[in-house]
Amino acid sequence: LLRNAALGWAQSDLIRDVARQSHDEIGELAEAFDRMATRLKGTIAEMARDRSQTRAVLNTMIDGLLVTDAAGQVRLLNPAAARLLGVSAANSSGKTVLDVTLDAPLQSLVDEVLRTGAPAIRERSLRTPAERIVAVSAVPIGRDEGRGTRDSERDEGRGMRDEEGPAPSPPSSLIPRPSSSLVPHPSSLPLGVVLVFHDLTAARRVERMRRDFVANASHELRTPLASMRIMVETLLTGAREYPEAAQRFLQI
Repeated sequence: LLRNAALGWAQSDLIRDVARQSHDEIGELAEAFDRMATRLKGTIAEMARDRSQTRAVLNTMIDGLLVTDAAGQVRLLNPAAARLLGVSAANSSGKTVLDVTLDAPLQSLVDEVLRTGAPAIRERSLRTPAERIVAVSAVPIGRDEGRGTRDSERDEGRGMRDEEGPAPSPPSSLIPRPSSSLVPHPSSLPLGVVLVFHDLTAARRVERMRRDFVANASHELRTPLASMRIMVETLLTGAREYPEAAQRFLQI
């Protein structure tokens, strides 16, 4: 009975319960199996709820969201980002940002964050097919602390071996020596990048309309203001002494 239950759980059949038929160790084991199955079903149900909530949030976000792994391959693309980039979310998983968007500067942004581990912000003009101006915020995801720990343990092991005696090493001419300032320590490498796309098209359009209005207004006012200035200067230089000329200028 326990064997059948375990095989059923291995196939995600958690409905099956193990009835306690005795009060010995086998019975206690069956009861422990039942408790474990109950907790496992609760955990799976909670994970399903969390996944559903996360999916709902991503699908209703106004801003676009794109997530890559440490290799720069797309792992998540919400509908808003798919609309802004003019791509299909279903065909993006496992591809690089360049393969998905054909946007080399966007790929360079991802590479920069993966290389430096520092967040960055860029403003990009996208044509999908209409021109859209977006602010792209790139933020690294976590850090691979495990690799740093393994590297330190390996260094400690190397130190212990050094105490026992130096190990034979290849000629120094065969060992590449990269600059430490250019190659980040593995423990500082991000596990991926999150790109957030904020559509600035409407805001930039309003700014352009405001600039155009100011330019047009100043252009339209320049000619009448120049005429008024000439008439006032003419009045000040003596035209006011001639009533007919003064009256005509003031009427204008």
